Amino acid sequence: MVEAEKTTILNVDDYEPGLYAKSRALQLAGLEVYEAMTGEQALRLTRELKPQLVLLDVHLPDVSGIEVCRRIKSDPSIASILVIQTSATFTEGSDRVRGLEGGADAYLTEPIEADELIANIRAMLRLRQAERQVREREAWLKIVMSSIGDAVITTDLKGRVTLINPVAQEIVGWTEAEAEGRPLMEVFRIINEQTRQPGEDPVRRVLRGVPSGGHADHDLLLTRDGGETPVDKNAAPIKDEHGNLIGVVLTFRDITERKRTEKEREQLLRYEQEARGEAEVARRRAEEASRSKDEFLATVSHELRTPLNHIIGWVTMLRSGRLQSDKIQKAYDTIERNVRTQARLIDDLLDVSRIIAGKLLIEPRQIEIAKVVEAAAESIGPVAQAKGVNFATILAPQAAMVSGDPDRLQQAIGNLLTNAVKFTPIGGNVGLRLTRANSQIEIAVSDDGQGISPDFLPHVFDRFRQQGETSDRKHGGLGLGLAIVRHIVELHGGSVRAESAGEGKGATFTITLPAV
Repeated sequence: MVEAEKTTILNVDDYEPGLYAKSRALQLAGLEVYEAMTGEQALRLTRELKPQLVLLDVHLPDVSGIEVCRRIKSDPSIASILVIQTSATFTEGSDRVRGLEGGADAYLTEPIEADELIANIRAMLRLRQAERQVREREAWLKIVMSSIGDAVITTDLKGRVTLINPVAQEIVGWTEAEAEGRPLMEVFRIINEQTRQPGEDPVRRVLRGVPSGGHADHDLLLTRDGGETPVDKNAAPIKDEHGNLIGVVLTFRDITERKRTEKEREQLLRYEQEARGEAEVARRRAEEASRSKDEFLATVSHELRTPLNHIIGWVTMLRSGRLQSDKIQKAYDTIERNVRTQARLIDDLLDVSRIIAGKLLIEPRQIEIAKVVEAAAESIGPVAQAKGVNFATILAPQAAMVSGDPDRLQQAIGNLLTNAVKFTPIGGNVGLRLTRANSQIEIAVSDDGQGISPDFLPHVFDRFRQQGETSDRKHGGLGLGLAIVRHIVELHGGSVRAESAGEGKGATFTITLPAV
């Protein structure tokens, strides 16, 4: 059994941590990796190893990665090797254009997610493999066609067969003795592949002076055994030494293999387009993920620093001893409120960390859901009153039991209520409704506040996403509350949905749980 050739990658980067990270990701993907940290070393190893692909950093200590790529592509012995240019410094569009014009097959900006890197490398290797297969198929087809020769049939002026060579005999299914003297269209029966109508006699076309040939006619040869063979035919006049027409020669060949190759080529081209599309989608997703992470980190630093600044400020004033008695209680209240705010932010971060790690667990038991809903309502009531928001609850009169973790369910409902109060203006309304429909329990939180835009609605439960993410956001928070709600509800076998008529038209969030 022949062992499959292992894919070899040359990883070039003068930054050791980045070099190690990329090599590690490539090795985990089953690729054989060699490393270089300078341009000259990269050129030497490329000529020695002839890897399938070079992962080449732009910034190198001796020779620019773009110059290294140019030298690789200008050397006939290694010009076919794929080169992916990478850079954490040169990330502008002009840098990417310069890298691609230098001969690179692709240009990626760092940091690069391991999945994106592997996806790009595999997509490019598939493209190269597809190109190689097309070339090999075409070369093989040429050898086969030249070795078997063409099929030949000759006729007299009346269209009767006078000669049929062995190749033609094999294709049509008639021996020379059987075919000789028969009308050509009895031995060489053709129909149009598309219309299924009988084709015109090539002899008559030649006698009329009309060219006869080419596979564009979509001819199918009906063989003696009832089969159908696509053929490429050509008919020409036979003249004697005086130029008098004495017969017709018909040459044809079986083009089944060629048609199959054409279909394969079309399929490979489609694969190439799909692979390029996949690589582009992966790149856009990676860029979007990178932007989201940057925005989230900026939000985290701001949200954690704000309550901390308030705490430090009031503690400093308390320790100075210069606060009047009526201000001391305000200081304690402010410190407590900001400590609770920061604790809630940290709890959300820890919960999301557990969700990502798959370690957020629940302790289910049979509970009366109305009590959980009432507890969540009691906790949000003072907050709504302090902000001047009208808060009302409607609970179904019949008690309903569900299997769940009361603390986690209260957390999910509380997150929805907190969100509703936060995005509802003074004088607005927030409602909490508990209903039962057959075997389902529905908990709906509605408000007539800010609402949700149609573009953002599909992403409202995504982690680290907030509507109107800008540096001057009017509302705080990390954008984690709704993501935590969805995960908790799904752990209970339920679902949660969001509905809104648009910005400024309020929103409704509905949790659906199975009743016991």
